[in-house]
Amino acid sequence: MRKFIGLSFFCYLLIFCNFAYGDVMTGSVYSLDSDSINFSGGNSVNSNFDLDSTIGEISSGTSSSALYALSTAGFLQQDSSTISLSLSENNVTMSPSLGGLTGGYSNGSVSLNVVTDSTSGYTLFVQTEGSPALQSVDDSFANYSPSGSNPDYDYSVVAGQSNFGFSVEGGDINSRFKDNGSVCSAGSYDTSGKCWDGFSTSVKVIAGSNASNGPTGTETVLKFRAGVGAGKAQKQGDYYATTTITAVAN
Repeated sequence: MRKFIGLSFFCYLLIFCNFAYGDVMTGSVYSLDSDSINFSGGNSVNSNFDLDSTIGEISSGTSSSALYALSTAGFLQQDSSTISLSLSENNVTMSPSLGGLTGGYSNGSVSLNVVTDSTSGYTLFVQTEGSPALQSVDDSFANYSPSGSNPDYDYSVVAGQSNFGFSVEGGDINSRFKDNGSVCSAGSYDTSGKCWDGFSTSVKVIAGSNASNGPTGTETVLKFRAGVGAGKAQKQGDYYATTTITAVAN
């Protein structure tokens, strides 16, 4: 009797900012978070203070409602950064289904887009809720374990075993996932389908930058792969992994 394994992944998004921020003006190549109408002012400095001032707007402070949060209304320097993280989908279904005993690979992916106005950039993390990450009621896949301290250039699974891992692709991927054409964590290439690592309940850095990237942001593709080696008696069932993706402004 042929056995099949249905693989599903649920990606929960953690957003550290609970407010919805609006842009004053936007265009295809710019985004203004705030503006000011004033007719005078300047900068005053002595050995004890540094004062930025303006004449023309009558108040400053914060206000909010269920739909917005306005920080430092009036002409005050904006010293906070905004960041947003969007996913192409929240539920990723792996394919194809895997046949018991015959082995093979099942794949899935999700696109992550991070937008931040932080001049120091951002950092993107991933972690899983359980260990091993991919489980069913009766069985599980081992977390992928690279042969060394760096990700494996090629994904591998030995006979009689099963595992579950990930790789990332994009313009801001961490140097750990870059390659030189044959080895990971070396060179500057971003070869598609290479550099595989294992999930952990502790956060792992997968991407980031040291500069702002608004208004369009930067895309990172998180790829999943489950492998079953020949002769592995993987139990029939639906397997799930809960993955948390977090973006933080630097």
